[in-house]
Amino acid sequence: MYWADVCVSRRRCWTIREVKEEMVGTDAKVVVYFAEHQKGLGLNKINLRAIAQDYGVNTNFWIGKPVELFRDIESNSTKSKSA
Repeated sequence: MYWADVCVSRRRCWTIREVKEEMVGTDAKVVVYFAEHQKGLGLNKINLRAIAQDYGVNTNFWIGKPVELFRDIESNSTKSKSA
């Protein structure tokens, strides 16, 4: 299952439960895990900046915060926005 499949039907507000830095392929990425879903979401630079802008650069402060997930059809990617 891809994140686009999870989020494509409608905007969803999910709660961040954990944030880790993980290797995704050959790249280190910030991966966010949500209370409402088991699979983590690897953040691209745009999504990382959007969440950091609202909640700060210290990812420890992101825990318990709501994030609105939606699919941006124009760029064909999953984006996040702090609720």
